[in-house]
Amino acid sequence: VSTHPYPTDYPFNPTTGKGKDFSRYVNSTKDDMEWLNKVIENSAYPNAEIHLTEWNTSPNSRDAMHDFLPPAAYIAKVNLDCIGLANSLAFWTFTDIFEEKGGGESIFHGGFGMINYQGLVKPSYHAYRMLHQLGDEKLFKNDYVFVSRKSGDGKVVALAYNYPEDQYNAVPSSIKKIDKFEKGSTRRLTMQLTDLKPCTQFKLETLDKDHGNIYDYWEKMGKPEPPTREQIKVMKQYAENLKTEILTADEKGMLKIDRVLSPWSLVLIEQVN
Repeated sequence: VSTHPYPTDYPFNPTTGKGKDFSRYVNSTKDDMEWLNKVIENSAYPNAEIHLTEWNTSPNSRDAMHDFLPPAAYIAKVNLDCIGLANSLAFWTFTDIFEEKGGGESIFHGGFGMINYQGLVKPSYHAYRMLHQLGDEKLFKNDYVFVSRKSGDGKVVALAYNYPEDQYNAVPSSIKKIDKFEKGSTRRLTMQLTDLKPCTQFKLETLDKDHGNIYDYWEKMGKPEPPTREQIKVMKQYAENLKTEILTADEKGMLKIDRVLSPWSLVLIEQVN
């Protein structure tokens, strides 16, 4: 079974003849997938695989939100909440080089991709990069942190993310470039890892409005259009290098993390030794 479960609704209400809200609530993809699993389970093909071959925050290749920070937290949340509900959930698309609507009028035009034409990675790229670092064994999960272990070497990797609770009623969208969805509540991350080897070290990478948020950085540069080769080099360095820290467990093998997650931020916590 293949389908495209975009978290959006019909933009036109046939009953009233008026326009309606295009975006749905944050858990709509999970609810859709659970519904689909029940339908297949009760069908003549209960063992059919589910491949969701097209998915993003919206099906619009000119939705400015695709270039902004919030989709990263949405991508992390949905992928981790929907583990086991499908055989594949394919992000649409890898780059902004996309033919259906022609080339973009700007280097950032709301294209579907995780990477723009100049090779600049967006926050959505970092979301998938961080998800890829997680291990194959789940140790713990709640609504904003996933802790895993790699069976090959036993190293612990966690991903914390803040999709603000006061924004759960909608998936990030900004088709008219009015709102970047930068507002939202903070979230406190309190984590304690025990039974580690003494002085075990962890690398923390943070994606937030000031790190890896390439669209805002481009704005601060004056929106060069198109940027020169030297400007692209500088932009690539900013886009690819997040805030990085090293934390060390104590002599008893305990690591405590207590910090505030800003709205829409992600923190990858990765054991390095």
